[in-house]
Amino acid sequence: MDGKQARKTGNSSPLGMLYDHGLDAASGWLIGLNLAAIIGLGNTATTFFTCLWVPLVGFYFTMWEEYHLDFLNFGAINPVDEGMSFINSLIIFTGFVGSKWWTEITYGDVPRSQYMVYFVWTVATIGIITNIFRVISRYRTEAMSALSLIRIPLFLMVCGALLTYCSPSDIVTRRTRSVITCFGLGFSKVIGHIQLAHCSGDVFNQWRKSFLISSTLLVSNSVAGVIRGKCPVDEDLVLNLAIALNLWSFVHYFLSITQQLTRVLECKVFSIKKVKQ
Repeated sequence: MDGKQARKTGNSSPLGMLYDHGLDAASGWLIGLNLAAIIGLGNTATTFFTCLWVPLVGFYFTMWEEYHLDFLNFGAINPVDEGMSFINSLIIFTGFVGSKWWTEITYGDVPRSQYMVYFVWTVATIGIITNIFRVISRYRTEAMSALSLIRIPLFLMVCGALLTYCSPSDIVTRRTRSVITCFGLGFSKVIGHIQLAHCSGDVFNQWRKSFLISSTLLVSNSVAGVIRGKCPVDEDLVLNLAIALNLWSFVHYFLSITQQLTRVLECKVFSIKKVKQ
């Protein structure tokens, strides 16, 4: 609705699209955290990888496709319309039956929440495969160039796996929400940069320093803990510092882009032009 309102009032701009998609990149994993709590997934590696794969990697590939094809193709069934309707219905439904309904053991001796995890993973994976197929179909001779930009989501998943299996204090299950927040803030900024590159016609640099530094420090500290028997630095301290770094970088990115684009586009952020009679 925000895009339609902007076009109706003559206030549509690339900055508006950056705000829209940029906030979507952040709200996706925040909604994921809420849903994980609602269906009782708890502090588990399943919750961690689901929030990495579905809202972060899934949304990155959507923006990656837009960057190459120059338009956003959600299809007849998409995560914005049908997806949000499904999420809202799920929340209302849980309000009636209670969260414990999701933790009850059903078919296959697994809780209902696990079937929901299977469902969202399947939907996200199908979406990612579709994104890749569309881009490759368009860039047949330059497919490898386009595919080179999928290394950063692979890096994200590798970091998640190393942290899960190498952490001496099992930080992923001890502080699941904090770890998701750390990677969520850092990778949301990466997604913001691919959107910015699309809007400005610039070349996208997937290796953002803030995300690389925070992820590398967090993971290498845990891997060193496995090798040495003890982490060089307390894992909780490194995680807190990484969250602070990614939060600062994310806010700095938004403020800087807002300042620059409002100057270049000669528009304002919190006021609109009067509609011509």
